[in-house]
Amino acid sequence: MKSFNPFNVNTFVLKLKHTTVRNSILSLLLSLLLLISTSSCDNNCPVAELNLTYIGQATGKDVSLTYYLQGPEKGEVVVLLPGMGRGADEFSELAYALNEVGYRTVAIQPRGIGRSGPILTNPSYDQFAEDVALVLKDIPGGIYGGRAHIIGYEFGNRIARMYAVKYPEHVKSLILLACGGQNVSDSSTLTSATNTINNDSEVSNSGSVNQNTDSLIDKSSSTSPSDITDNIDNFFIDLAKKTSKNDPQHITISGMTAAFAYWLSPTEREPYVKKAFFAPMSEVPYYWITGWYRDTGWMQEAMDVDHSSTSADWVGGGNAPMLILNGEYDVAAPVANATYMKETYPDRVTCFTVPNSGHAMLAEQPEFITNHIISYLKKNNSIR
Repeated sequence: MKSFNPFNVNTFVLKLKHTTVRNSILSLLLSLLLLISTSSCDNNCPVAELNLTYIGQATGKDVSLTYYLQGPEKGEVVVLLPGMGRGADEFSELAYALNEVGYRTVAIQPRGIGRSGPILTNPSYDQFAEDVALVLKDIPGGIYGGRAHIIGYEFGNRIARMYAVKYPEHVKSLILLACGGQNVSDSSTLTSATNTINNDSEVSNSGSVNQNTDSLIDKSSSTSPSDITDNIDNFFIDLAKKTSKNDPQHITISGMTAAFAYWLSPTEREPYVKKAFFAPMSEVPYYWITGWYRDTGWMQEAMDVDHSSTSADWVGGGNAPMLILNGEYDVAAPVANATYMKETYPDRVTCFTVPNSGHAMLAEQPEFITNHIISYLKKNNSIR
C-alpha cells in the first residue's frame, strides 16, 4: 500500500481548480443549498419571514421561563403547553407543521426543565397561567392580532383553560389534547379500554405489570442522583409504595409512577409506560420512556389533589371556542372528559376521538391530530 503523500493531494487540488469538474460541483452544492432553504416554507411564505427556533427567556419577579418561537412574524400565534413532567420538545413535529401553513408557534418550557424555574412548592393553576402571560408579553413583535390560539396537551390543557379564564380577551381559541383533569368518570369507557389493554398479548406477556407493582418500590437508597432533591425522590418512592396497594388495575397510577422511577432501567419502565399511556396496538418510542422531568412532575402532581372537580375555576376555559381531541384507549383522560365538555358547553366545543391512541396520542397519531388542528384553525380563523 502506498504511503500518504501530501504533495500528491495538493497537486490534485490545484488541478481541480482549473477544471470544469470543480465548477459543476459548486453549482450542484449551490442548487442543493437553495433547495433546502426554500423547502421549509410554502410558496406564500417568504424565507425571510421565518425564524429558526428563536430561543427566548422571559423573566419576571422570581421566575425565568424559556420558550421556543418559530414561524412567520406576521402569523397568528399558537401557544404550545406540554403534558405533566414533559418538555416543550413534545411539540417539535406539530410546531413545524403549523409553521408550514403560516402560524407562529410559541412552545413554553415548564418550570423545572432547563433554565425555566424555579419550581413551586405551593403551585396553582393561576400561577401557571401567569407564566403563560409573562412569555406572551416577552415575544418579539408581540401577538399578531392581539389574540392567540392556545394548545394544551394533557396537564397543559388545564393551564390553557385557566389562562383563557383569566385573559379571555387574549384568546382566540383553545385546543385541548388528552383533555382531562376534572373528575368525570365513565366506567364503560374505562372498562372497555382496560379490557382491550389486558387482552393485548404483547403487554400481557411483559411479566410483573399484570401481577403487581412491587418492582416500582425502590430497594436501595444509594441510587438517588445528586441533582434531584431528596424530598422529590422520596415523594416518588412513597407514591410507588402506595401504588402497589391502591391501584389494583396497575394501569394509570403505576404507569405514571414508573415514568419518574429513576431506580428502574428504561427496559423495566417500558411495560408500565405502555400500559398507562399507549393504545394496545401502539409502539412506545424511546423518548416516551426517558423524556420525563421529576422536578416538574413533582410540582405538577401536587395539583391533582384539590383542583379536579368539575366546578374548578379553570374547567370552563373562559368563553373561547374549543377543539377537544381525546384518545380512543386513553385510561388517564378517557373520552368521557370530552363528552362532558361537549354536553356542558355545546355551542363552544368541537370533539373528535383519536383512533388507535391512548394518553400519548401526539406520539401515536401525529398526522391525524395535526390535520384536525390545522383544519380547525383554518375553518374558524383568518389564515386560509
